[in-house]
Amino acid sequence: MKQIIQTVVINIFKIVLAIVVIMLIYQAGMKAYHFGYAVFAEEAVDIEPGRTFEITIVQGKDVKDVAVMLEESGLIKSSEIYRIREWFSTEKGDMKPGVYELNTSMFPSEMISILAGDNEEETEE
Repeated sequence: MKQIIQTVVINIFKIVLAIVVIMLIYQAGMKAYHFGYAVFAEEAVDIEPGRTFEITIVQGKDVKDVAVMLEESGLIKSSEIYRIREWFSTEKGDMKPGVYELNTSMFPSEMISILAGDNEEETEE
């Protein structure tokens, strides 16, 4: 009888452990999916017409500083996601100092292009 109870307890433990492992794998998969979606899906903060902000990029600012400034202004949802997008873009490291008008209805890739000087909306200091 003692051996049967011990076997049942061990099997219950194995089942519970398997369920916990499956739930952890599921949670990790969902987080990875949402992170990937946020990086590669083009989403603006607002729909047209949005709100326009004047952003000044000074010499010596890196992408991290600019991303934090854009997030604090409400132009992007996440500075970390913006930095990853910039890293994957063809404009990686091409950000130029200047004064820019950015709108909350712009996609992050549009902002990256504008800050790299690939748009005539740029105004040099």
